[in-house]
Amino acid sequence: MIKARPLTVILTALYVLLLSSTAFASVGSADEAKIKDMIADFATAWHKTDAQALSMFWTPDGDFINPNGLVMNGRTEIQGFYAQAFAMGYAGTTASATVSKIKFLSSTMAMVDGTFEISGRTGNDGKVSPPEAGRYTVILVKRSGRWWILANREMEPLKTEK
Repeated sequence: MIKARPLTVILTALYVLLLSSTAFASVGSADEAKIKDMIADFATAWHKTDAQALSMFWTPDGDFINPNGLVMNGRTEIQGFYAQAFAMGYAGTTASATVSKIKFLSSTMAMVDGTFEISGRTGNDGKVSPPEAGRYTVILVKRSGRWWILANREMEPLKTEK
């Protein structure tokens, strides 16, 4: 039986770790632009009031929890949610989203934190409501070279009384 020297084992482990982290970093940096483009494409689909196109950003089994705590599972429920939202005054609104942080959990999974704002919603009284703004966290999976939403969690900051 051959005994490995402790220093040799440590140096080998560090070398392997360095190689894998360098390869992983390049995958992450290459995919950051794709993820940011996907978020921008989501806003474009919103501006088109296209509930079906919005639902197609999710995996077939993906889920979404909106700021009110409503849970939608799968593309059909997500599409229905957006169609109903557009019918209730969100059609024609302006949506924007920013990416604050992308954390790659693996080469095919990422967590994205950011903020969103929706402005121009018309209420039942015909008046334009104040903008809605909040935070989101999405878990993305990469399949067939494309990033998909597996889970989306949105929240609006708690309002404090003055």
